[in-house]
Amino acid sequence: MSEYSYEFLYEKAKSFDDEDRIAAAYFKDTPSDILALLSKDNDDAVRQAVAMNESATDDIIEYLLSDCDERVREAIAMRENVTSEMLWKLATDEIEAVRIVVASNANTQTEILEALANDEVEDVREAVAANKKSSVEFLEFLSNDEEEFVRLSVAKNENCPNYILKYLSNDSCSKVGQTASNHLINQLMDFCGVTLDDISQTMNQQQER
Repeated sequence: MSEYSYEFLYEKAKSFDDEDRIAAAYFKDTPSDILALLSKDNDDAVRQAVAMNESATDDIIEYLLSDCDERVREAIAMRENVTSEMLWKLATDEIEAVRIVVASNANTQTEILEALANDEVEDVREAVAANKKSSVEFLEFLSNDEEEFVRLSVAKNENCPNYILKYLSNDSCSKVGQTASNHLINQLMDFCGVTLDDISQTMNQQQER
């Protein structure tokens, strides 16, 4: 049961105070009909708050998909329970910042990530490379990207397999190569159950002898 009455939340939704309407839009127990009302608010921040509310119904989110403010569409792309159909639409958004959020969402489907891995904007491809849900196939593809920051994100991805890291350790960009080499060393240490403290202690013992 909600800690606030319907009348109280409705009053907040109709308030002339922007902060009151934003608060009502954020509140997880705000009834769907009030959220629907707030989704048509003139204030971008209010509509953004509705888009971030996980209690908002699919009908409300579908309405906000075409919102004129990119921050509202970004908020939808961040949602945990956003549908694949909605993500597909946002993956083709004309604003790259929206596509970056889609590429970063851990719930984005493989087919959508595949499309975004071929995006013309470097930052979108970089987001795919950094996404922990990106497949080995995508990481391998992006390890040959012409932009060094995309390759760097591949090298940093905790799920990057060692054969890709070995390849990137010889990258033309020294930062990419060093990052890949360090990641390889860390993988080996994890596999052997060794920590940096263990190595430091062993080195100190050898120096004392």
